[in-house]
Amino acid sequence: MILIGVFLIILVIITVYLFSSYILNIIDQILDFANEVSKGNLTVEKLDFDTEDEFSDLADYLNEMRSNLETSINNVRNLLNNADQGFLSFGDDLLIDKEYSVMCHNIFGYDISEHKFSVIISSLSDRKKLELNLQKVFKAAKNKNSQKVEQYINNLPQQKKINGRCIDLKYKIIHNKSEVKVMVIMTDVTEKQEIKEKAIRDGLTNLYNHSYFKEILARKIEDINKFEGSLSLLMLDIDDFKLFNDNYGHQAGDEILKLLAQILENNTRKTDIVARYGGEEFTIILPGANLERAVMKAEKICNKVRDKKIEYQNKKLNITISIGVTTYNSEANDSKTKLINRADMALYQAKEEGKNRIIKKE
Repeated sequence: MILIGVFLIILVIITVYLFSSYILNIIDQILDFANEVSKGNLTVEKLDFDTEDEFSDLADYLNEMRSNLETSINNVRNLLNNADQGFLSFGDDLLIDKEYSVMCHNIFGYDISEHKFSVIISSLSDRKKLELNLQKVFKAAKNKNSQKVEQYINNLPQQKKINGRCIDLKYKIIHNKSEVKVMVIMTDVTEKQEIKEKAIRDGLTNLYNHSYFKEILARKIEDINKFEGSLSLLMLDIDDFKLFNDNYGHQAGDEILKLLAQILENNTRKTDIVARYGGEEFTIILPGANLERAVMKAEKICNKVRDKKIEYQNKKLNITISIGVTTYNSEANDSKTKLINRADMALYQAKEEGKNRIIKKE
């Protein structure tokens, strides 16, 4: 009897051990499966328990959950890949994640994963500044300071030329547990920009047109009123242009207008705004220039035009211009209309006093 009792105890111990090992093995498989899925590995082998118990039901549930998750992710991926926008993301190391949309590949023309965002989006001279701003974005995002995040995001590039295309850039912060990522949404706006450019350009000279000149002047004045600064305005006109047209024809007149537009663009800064005001009248907005600097600019342009020998149908022609100069006065209740009128009056006076000269009005 004692031997039988000992045998039964040993048998129970072995059975419990085997059953425990079986359960632990199943639990280990389930944990491994769940861990892989949580990492995003949806290619992990399905759970398969050859039993008719609760573990088998749990395995079926987890397999179905994995399958549904895979379907959802594929649907989202297909949606992003077929969108007319590019999507990419990166962490505070600035390395682009492996998962990004097909449109991003089309925009850059190569595999951008594991490349630094700052490297592919900026020139060498701008890279350090961009990386500094991005680190500020991540720091503010980790501190959940939404106001600072918005401020620093506004300092990031909002539009870039990439492979000859005009790309709009929008930034979104993604919080994933303790991790912070930046998502960049890229939109090709090349065609839209071309349409916009045509709408604001003069058809003959390709300078900005009258309506855009007024729009940008109002914007520049608004900036001065907010942040202080200076701004001057030049109004100029080709002397005796009607007589020139009468003598040589309108085709020659058009060539003169195009030539003058080229001289103006070649003798102004990138920040200056050159526009055709109408007919033979042109205007130049000089941001940051006081009256003295504006007069110096006007003298330079006047001399360049006067010295230019124009060849037309085997004839050498000369033209001169008159220029009215004024500057914006934020302390005298100045306005866009007053500024234009003052420059126009100065131009009219230059014409009255004999042409081929510069008149300034404060």
